Amino acid sequence: MLVKRVHKNVKKTNLVEMTVQGSKHSFSRILPSFLQLNSGVLRNVPDIKDVEIQIDIMKKLGFLLDFEKNSNVLNYSGIDKKKAGIVNIEDYSSRYSRSLINLYPIFSRFDIKLKEPTGCPIGRRDISWYVDIMKQFGISFDIHNMYTRVYCSELKKADEIKIRDRSFSSTNIAITCAIEAKSDTKIFGPSLEPEIFDLINMLQNAEVKIRYHAEEDCVHIQADQFDEKKVVDHTILPDRNVIVTLVCGALLLKKDICINTFGFTETQLQLAPFLDILKQLNIDYQYNDNRLLVMGASCRIKGRELEIKAGHYPLFCSDWQPLIAVLSVLGLTMTIEDTLFESRFGYLDEYKKFGVKYKIIDERRAKILDSEGYEFNPEQKIKAKALDLRCGAGIGLLSMLHHGVCEIENVLQIKRGYERYDTQLNTLLGEDLFCYEQEEANEIQ
Repeated sequence: MLVKRVHKNVKKTNLVEMTVQGSKHSFSRILPSFLQLNSGVLRNVPDIKDVEIQIDIMKKLGFLLDFEKNSNVLNYSGIDKKKAGIVNIEDYSSRYSRSLINLYPIFSRFDIKLKEPTGCPIGRRDISWYVDIMKQFGISFDIHNMYTRVYCSELKKADEIKIRDRSFSSTNIAITCAIEAKSDTKIFGPSLEPEIFDLINMLQNAEVKIRYHAEEDCVHIQADQFDEKKVVDHTILPDRNVIVTLVCGALLLKKDICINTFGFTETQLQLAPFLDILKQLNIDYQYNDNRLLVMGASCRIKGRELEIKAGHYPLFCSDWQPLIAVLSVLGLTMTIEDTLFESRFGYLDEYKKFGVKYKIIDERRAKILDSEGYEFNPEQKIKAKALDLRCGAGIGLLSMLHHGVCEIENVLQIKRGYERYDTQLNTLLGEDLFCYEQEEANEIQ
């Protein structure tokens, strides 16, 4: 449980300076290809539950991994002897989100039985897109009654793969399969998210011939000459979802914030859709010297209205819409359409406990109303539940404004994607009000 204790006034500081963890989504896309090398080092690896589970699974399969949490460095030194017989990892998989499917091409070296991952409950996830791509590379499956069997398979080459709706995981899976099969493959209509380009960058550092051709709109990977003996040392890009979370938190508190982006540019992180929203709201910001400075102290957004369309880049990122929704308590009205996930507005039922007002238009659209002025009894305790990762993050942001006690349940959802979120919230506030009081059960409720 994440608890915020009673407080009276937030400390007024001129500037909050913060750093950002490595990208959870980038790590999940990089790991399967990274493990096809004989050895290597990944830096800026986030210390979060989703990463912990992936590392534990691969250790169970014999991969020699050592995660140094103090330095956020993952060292890889090869694989022990192959596991014999069926390997059952359902205890792990049931606690993980559907992005675990990114590891299926590696699972095809073994004979794996797993339970359908249920860690992330937002929207319906049709895995047939991913399965179809893997079948084109010769991977065999048996999917029945919430269980999946990934059979030990001899992969074959595929000349062309077409990605449906620029699917994020489909693009990564096609790249991973091409490396595993040592295939010369063109991947048409790929995802253009920054985490995919981070994967491409890692592979280029390992001297894999891979690049995105804008004129053909394809990623061409020539893995037929792939040398797995190459050693790579790669630093994962900062998590843009955490950047947006921290900026929204600073805006709620009307504080300026400076975020160190460690040499990664605005273009590399694809922050333009969020920064465009700041422009629409007349919120000043600077992105130079590889840092983002947002002037939240002068933020005046009451009475303004936004139309937001969320989905694949270059649209506003779907993961950001539960985060920007918290700004309604400053008097902002917004209509949000999510083209990527249906029924992603469940978080609004939890936000309602903090005074957020809204109308659900349909399963993909909601109008979040000017919610400024909701007053709480300082003695009132608010209990809320992190329904999913970004819902939990948004509840944490809203609870900063409540003077009474707040208790956030199901915090494994938050820990799936945020490294020491209690510390991040305390840094924003300038006061130690948040702490994790107890570990929850192993399964996400």
